Amino acid sequence: MTDDHPRPSPLGGLWAFLGGGMVMAVTVLLLRPVIRQQDRPNWGGNGNGNASGFSDPNLDLFLP
Repeated sequence: MTDDHPRPSPLGGLWAFLGGGMVMAVTVLLLRPVIRQQDRPNWGGNGNGNASGFSDPNLDLFLP
């Protein structure tokens, strides 16, 4: 049995890498993670009870 499939492109992995990188960049920009410590909801408090990497702490439930 012969398989006459075309040979995959040598740049196929590069396109997948670039496409995935763009999706990740857009996702991070849309979620707007907190970068500065002063912007965190428990800045200056004691403990780490409600520390979140995002401006909306409910996003931690979906993105652990």
